[in-house]
Amino acid sequence: MHHCPSIVVIVGLLIAPAASSTAWEAPLSEDVPSPLVQLNGAGLSVQAAGAPLDRVLSRIAEVYGASIVLAGQLAIPVFVEFRDYTLAEAITRLVGGAAFVILHHANPGTDDPGPPSEIRIYASADGVPANVLAPTASYDGPVDALEETSTADAPTEELDKPEPTRTEIEAMADRRTAEDLESLGQVVEGHSNAEMRHLALALLGDIPDDRAVRSIERGLGDADPLFRSVVVETLSRVDAPDAVRSLGYVVFAERDSAVRLQAVFSLTERHEEPAWAFLGAAAGDIDPSIRRAARRALRAKNR
Repeated sequence: MHHCPSIVVIVGLLIAPAASSTAWEAPLSEDVPSPLVQLNGAGLSVQAAGAPLDRVLSRIAEVYGASIVLAGQLAIPVFVEFRDYTLAEAITRLVGGAAFVILHHANPGTDDPGPPSEIRIYASADGVPANVLAPTASYDGPVDALEETSTADAPTEELDKPEPTRTEIEAMADRRTAEDLESLGQVVEGHSNAEMRHLALALLGDIPDDRAVRSIERGLGDADPLFRSVVVETLSRVDAPDAVRSLGYVVFAERDSAVRLQAVFSLTERHEEPAWAFLGAAAGDIDPSIRRAARRALRAKNR
């Protein structure tokens, strides 16, 4: 199986800036109609006073020489001002925890993967943070993305049972017994610590087993579309036949169009025959961006 390697950017993780570009030439003022985006050896500097968020993100991709895919509600005015950020810090500042970000690099898996060749940002319809919607005071640094998220109320008898620790979760992934994979699925579905849920997904994504796929799938019922996006990205990495079926399920059943679009992109990177059937279904999606993405993939296959 072949798929394009990617890095999932969780807010708070840092990526080294690309090679030097021009220096920051304009003073930061309070009223700039178009976004100022510049990259130098110290990092990325951005100023925007009411410019649409999607335009700011597109300019960032441009200075890195990368293509960009945007999905969700990103055409809102933003008011931000910062200097010398890494790419991950900049995206954190702009979208906070409201988007799922994937960076594709030309040289993945090396000590120096280089600047991104493609940036994908999937935003939820209602998740853009308030601090970019109006002018704000000084910024204290990137938001920690691995905050705990609310989960369904657990039965009283379950509250007495301690949740798996990081060490226990890693041990489950090492053993990979049927019981361990089931337990990892329970972590994905309901652990109270979001970091542990992300850890379980990451570990399951490295297990080429349909039983691992079933455990990953348990995250598709999560109320947070951003977490469901992480689930889709994990499914795209699993070298198991059922992973394609799960991505197809997302195309048919997912209610968030940004997550469906992500599933379509993931299916275009799979070469199993069912992937093309699911892309055929996506070509009739109610969302025009999904229809276009699916039809492009199908045309490329038929060349």
